[in-house]
Amino acid sequence: MFFKGFVCPQPITDNRLIIVSDEISRVDHIRFPTAATFLVRALIERSLVWSIDQHKLWGELMKQNNKGEREPGLEFIITFCRQGNFFTDRFKTSIKHWPKIKERSDMVIHGNWSQANATWLEEAADIVRPCIENIFSGKAFKKNETP
Repeated sequence: MFFKGFVCPQPITDNRLIIVSDEISRVDHIRFPTAATFLVRALIERSLVWSIDQHKLWGELMKQNNKGEREPGLEFIITFCRQGNFFTDRFKTSIKHWPKIKERSDMVIHGNWSQANATWLEEAADIVRPCIENIFSGKAFKKNETP
């Protein structure tokens, strides 16, 4: 059921990840689908950034960021995580749909043709939530790479 009951566990001290996790667990995605869409995208981005930070790979990510941007975009971050060596192969396969979720979220956020809707959000949550829970539990990381 969307992200109801979703909790960022105690050992994680990243305030932005804690806030996004709390808000997405409380948002009514049926009444506020646009807000929920923002939160899904934010949760994806923040959980990956947290993972990169935990593995002290932000410098490596920035070296590979050939656009010279101060902060790389979410699409680049997802690609970096899928090509990196700190997530399990199974996890990398499970996030293969994240770029499409990011793209659809961006279309809603930037006011393009796509409208936010509860059905799509539930489908996105079915893909995103278990992955984020695996990040939080450490199951997404290779055994020797758990933060």
